[in-house]
Amino acid sequence: MSLLYLSLVGGLVAADNVSMVQSMISRPLAAGILAGTILGDPWVGAEVGAILELFLLVAVPAGGGRMPEGGTATIVAVAAAVAAPGAAGFALGVSGGLIWGLAGGWSQTRLRIWNGEVVPIPGSGEVTPRSVARAVRIGLLRDYLRGVVLTAVGGGVAFQISPILAPGWPLGEADTASLLLLGGVVSVGIVLRSGGGGRRASLLFGAGALLGMLVGVIA
Repeated sequence: MSLLYLSLVGGLVAADNVSMVQSMISRPLAAGILAGTILGDPWVGAEVGAILELFLLVAVPAGGGRMPEGGTATIVAVAAAVAAPGAAGFALGVSGGLIWGLAGGWSQTRLRIWNGEVVPIPGSGEVTPRSVARAVRIGLLRDYLRGVVLTAVGGGVAFQISPILAPGWPLGEADTASLLLLGGVVSVGIVLRSGGGGRRASLLFGAGALLGMLVGVIA
């Protein structure tokens, strides 16, 4: 039953990423907390989501470039982490989420090509308010179903595989968290560099991060 709920939420998260209102529930931190709450462990969801948020800061769904899809990937990652509690599940969840994010990015590209078949062609006389609205509805429904299927497949595999692979993880909780955090900091550095770098950008980023955490604690 949990996988069903995760899948339905995964559809909303996938659609929110680009097709819908972009309410930010598709960001890894928000998606992680949602998934963790469904599975009865919101704290693990927040931890996994926070690490993936760092890794995927550079993945902005803009233009025609293919980027990893963070929302559905985070839901799958939380499923893996909850299925195998402890450091091993945490590591498997984050690494599996990063891999599944690539599958999500690929499926987005395929969906955009598929949606091109229902878009009315300018100059053909087919472009009417009704035909445009129909194309938008079809695209949104397809994106939702894509997210449902993507989450169901990834989550199902995560629930089965994570407990099997977990005993082979050699590091403890502190070392695992440090390793994953170090990887996430690399993405933060890339974001700061692309934003102009320098002390001012770092201070602004740090202030924003602190304010975001403060708002989260108060809320």
